[in-house]
Amino acid sequence: MSANSSVSSPQTWPADDQITDESDLVAFTTKLTLNDSIHNANQTDNLRTGLVYYEEMSEHRCLWDDKHQENPKRFTETLKRFKELDLIDRCLLVNPRKATEDEVLMIHTTDYLSEVKSTQNDEDLELLEEKASRFDAIYFHPKTYELALYSAGSTIDLLTDIATGKVRNGFALVRPPGHHAMSSEACGYCFFNNVAIGAQHCLNNLGLDRILIVDWDVHHGQATQYSFYDDKRVLYFSVHRYESGAFWPELIESNFNHIGGNNAKGFNINVPLNETGMTNADYLSIWHNILLPIAYEFDPQMVIVSAGYDAAFGCPEGEMLLSPVIYSHLCHSLMSLANGKICIALEGGYCIPSLAESAAITLRTLIGDPCPLIEELPPIKDSMVSSVLDVISALRPYWKCLKMQGSFDRQSGDPTNNNRQHLPIVEYKGKMALMDKPVRYPTRGCCPVQDADTKQQILNEINRQKAITDLSPKFTQHRTCIVYDDQMERHKSWSTHPERPSRTKFIFEKLKSNKLFDKCLRLESRSATDDEISLVHTREYIDFIKSTEKLSEKELWDLFKRLNFTYIITETYKAAKLAVGNVLQVVDSVLSDQCLNGFACVRPPGHHSSQSEASGFCVFNNVAIAANYAISKYGRKRVLILDWDIHHGNGTQKIFDGNDKVLFISLHRYDYGKCFPKSPKADYNIGKHVVNIPWNDGPMSDSEYLLAFFNVILPVAYNFNPDVVFISAGFDSAINDPLGEYKLSPQMFGHMTHMMSRLANGKLIVCLEGGYNIVSNGLAASQCLSVLLGNAPESLTNVVNYNESAIKTLKQVIAFQSTNWTNLRFDWDLPEN
Repeated sequence: MSANSSVSSPQTWPADDQITDESDLVAFTTKLTLNDSIHNANQTDNLRTGLVYYEEMSEHRCLWDDKHQENPKRFTETLKRFKELDLIDRCLLVNPRKATEDEVLMIHTTDYLSEVKSTQNDEDLELLEEKASRFDAIYFHPKTYELALYSAGSTIDLLTDIATGKVRNGFALVRPPGHHAMSSEACGYCFFNNVAIGAQHCLNNLGLDRILIVDWDVHHGQATQYSFYDDKRVLYFSVHRYESGAFWPELIESNFNHIGGNNAKGFNINVPLNETGMTNADYLSIWHNILLPIAYEFDPQMVIVSAGYDAAFGCPEGEMLLSPVIYSHLCHSLMSLANGKICIALEGGYCIPSLAESAAITLRTLIGDPCPLIEELPPIKDSMVSSVLDVISALRPYWKCLKMQGSFDRQSGDPTNNNRQHLPIVEYKGKMALMDKPVRYPTRGCCPVQDADTKQQILNEINRQKAITDLSPKFTQHRTCIVYDDQMERHKSWSTHPERPSRTKFIFEKLKSNKLFDKCLRLESRSATDDEISLVHTREYIDFIKSTEKLSEKELWDLFKRLNFTYIITETYKAAKLAVGNVLQVVDSVLSDQCLNGFACVRPPGHHSSQSEASGFCVFNNVAIAANYAISKYGRKRVLILDWDIHHGNGTQKIFDGNDKVLFISLHRYDYGKCFPKSPKADYNIGKHVVNIPWNDGPMSDSEYLLAFFNVILPVAYNFNPDVVFISAGFDSAINDPLGEYKLSPQMFGHMTHMMSRLANGKLIVCLEGGYNIVSNGLAASQCLSVLLGNAPESLTNVVNYNESAIKTLKQVIAFQSTNWTNLRFDWDLPEN
C-alpha cells in the first residue's frame, strides 16, 4: 500500500534498507540517541514527587480577626486530606528551610525586607495592625517574617531538587502565599513572592533560561507579572477574574492587552474573566486554545504553577464553578512540558473543603495517578469566547501557533472568508487605578462572609463530587500491561513486503533493550474465539479466512492479487486470531483494573478491514472487535477510538457508522482523495461521531499534529467524555517511513499518548497498526510505552513552523463539527491590526 496509489506492486515496495534506515532520526529528534533518552527516562522511574511543608506555617494567622479567610485551616485541612489519601508517604519529603536575605533580595528591595523584618516577634497587636494598614489586604503576625522566609526558601529548594533531578516534580504546600507581593510592597495576604523568587533563583543559579509560570489563582498575580514583564526568559501566564477591572486588584495592567515590555512582547499573557460562574469547560478552552499551543512553542525547561484554588466551587472570593477534579487535568497537561519538571506552589483558595480536595487531587496527579473522570461539560460561556479571542488577537503577532482564526481589515470590515468577526475592546470599569493610593487600608471585616445555609450547601456539593470521584488505585503491582507473541510472525510473505514480521519483532527487541518491557505485566497470549471475532465480522467472512489454511500456494497468490495485495497465507488465520485475542487480553486486564493501561504489539493490523472484507494488509479489525468487546462485556457506554495511522481507518469507521456509543477520530494523509484508501468517506464532512482530519499537501510534522490535538481532538474528546480510549497506533507518520513520508518525531507519539491518557480515568489501550520503517516503529513505540508507564514525554524540539494547508484542513473540520460539539466555538475572524 503506497501513499499515492490504491495498489502497490511488490516491485515498488521499499527495500530492506528503507525499512531500517536510521540516518536522520537522531539528529531530527534530540542530541542524545534515543536509547540514551529512554535510559534517562528509566532513571526517573525511581524518582518520587517532592513535597515540602513546614508544620509551623499553621501559626500564621490574623490575631485581630478570627474570621479572616487566610487562616491556618487552609494549611492544616489540606495537609489532613493529603494524609487521608495516603499521598505523603508516596512523596519524598523535602526539608523546609528559611530563605536567606540575599535570596529574598533577588526580587524585593532592602527597605521592604527590613520593614517586614521589623514585625518579627512583635507582640504589640495595635502596632502590627497599624503596620498592616499601610498595605492592601495584609495582616501581620509575630511569626509572619519567619514563616514567609520558610515559604520562599522551601519553594527554592524544591525547585532546585526538581531542576537537578533529585525529585521528578513537586508540590510546595506553603503559606503565606506570594504572588501579590511586589518588590517593595506586601499585598493580598502575600509578603515575599515565593514563585518569583524561585524562578529568579532558577535563572541566576541553575542555568535555566526558559521558565513558564502558570498562575491559575482567581486573582491576577500582578507582582509576578511585574517581576518578569520585560524578561523573555520567563513566560508568565495568568487566568483571573477581572470583570473589566472591577474585581480586585482592579488593575488596568491585568487586561489582555498587557503582553510584555519592549524586550519581551508576547511573553506576558493575561486571560481576563469578565463573568463569574466559569466552569471546567471554560478553563479547558483556555488551555487548549492559548496556553498549551504557546507553551509547546516556548518549550520551557521548568514549569512553575502559582496554584491558587479560589476558582474552585464554593470559594467566596472567586465565585467560579471549577470542580476539584479539573485541577488534575490542568496539571496533567502541563506535565508534558519541560520533561515533566513542574513545581506546584500553593497560593490562594478560601473554601476549605474545595481547597483541600483540589490540592490533594493535584498532588495525586503529580505522583502519577490518572486524572479522574469529569462530569459532562456545560457549554462554554459567551464571555469566555470573547476573552480567549481577545487574548489571541493581542498575542498572535508573536506566536506562530496562533493561526486558527482568520483576519479582517477593521477599516474596510471585509472578511477574508465570510466568517464571524470579533473586535477586541479594551475596557476598564474599576476604581483603584483611577484613585490615589489610600493612606490606610481597612484591616477588619474585609473578607466575604457566607451564611450557614450557604456553607452547608457548598459542603453538600463538595461531598457529592467526592462521592462520584473515583480516587481508588487503578492498578496494584503493574501500571501497564503488554502483550506480544512471536507466533504472529508466522504470518509472513516475501521479504520485500512492508507488512513483515520484523515490524513487531524489532519493537519487542527495542522495548526489551531499553528495559521498558520488563516494567510491564506481560500477559499470556491467547487466540480469539470465532464468537468474539463475530462481534464485528460476519460468519461468512470468518469462515472464508479460516478456509485459507487449506489453499495451495497458487491459490494464495491469486487471492493476494484479488485482495488489493493484502496477503494471506496458510498461517494467517491463526496469527490473526492471536492478534485479536491478545488485544482482548489487554482489554480484560485494563477494564478489570488489573492494570491501568496497556500496549498490544500485534500483527496483522486491523483498521482497514470491514465486516466482510480484508484490505490494506489487515485481516480482522482488532480495535473494532476490542471496542465492541468493551461495550458488550464491560458495559462501556462511551468508547473513543483515536486512529493516528497515516492511512485512514476506513474499516473501523464503516463498522461504527451510526453507533453513538463510539466516537471515531482519525488523523490521516488524504491528499484530496489520492492516498489509500482513496475514499471520499475519509474526508472531514462525514458525521458527528466520525471526526476525520484529512491532511492535504504535506508532509506534516509535530507542529501540525499538536494543532490538531489542541483545536479539535481534545475539545471534542472532552465533550464526548469517554469511559475507555483505544488508539489505533500506526507509526507510519514517523520520520523516514517509506509509505507515510511524514516527519513526526518519535517523541511526538509519546506526547499524543500523554494527552489521551487524561481521559477515561486513564483507561487507555494502544494497539499497533501500521508503520514500515522498523527503527522508527521501535523508537515511537518506546516513547508510547514510556508514557504509559508514567514517565513524562520528552520535550519536542521542532515545534516551529505550521503548514498552511493543515490549518485550512483544521478550520474545515471545526466549521463542520462545531454544530456537533459545543467546545468548538472559536472559529472567528480577528482584526489584522
